[in-house]
Amino acid sequence: MSFLKQDLLFLRITPNAAQTKISGKFIDEKNQEYLKIKVAEVPEDGKANEELIKFLSKLLKIPKSKIEMIRGETSRIKVVRIGGVVSEASFNPDPSLELRHYLY
Repeated sequence: MSFLKQDLLFLRITPNAAQTKISGKFIDEKNQEYLKIKVAEVPEDGKANEELIKFLSKLLKIPKSKIEMIRGETSRIKVVRIGGVVSEASFNPDPSLELRHYLY
């Protein structure tokens, strides 16, 4: 299973990081794969969620309004819907962001 299914991203978030970045993959006991993202914000008053959406918006080069939190508002495990067409070409090719390494 992949962390990207059609327009859904399956994420595992770590708040209070030094910087917001992709940090790897995580596979749970049900064999569901998640993209691990470290977020440089505290998990209070939705600040970490806002930082996550801002990061994904910049990474995918889409407006924040096209990113919707489906599940996990108060959890480390989140499901996010990405509006529009999401393909490998939609992702920032900057290798320092490491996302292309985890796709396909």
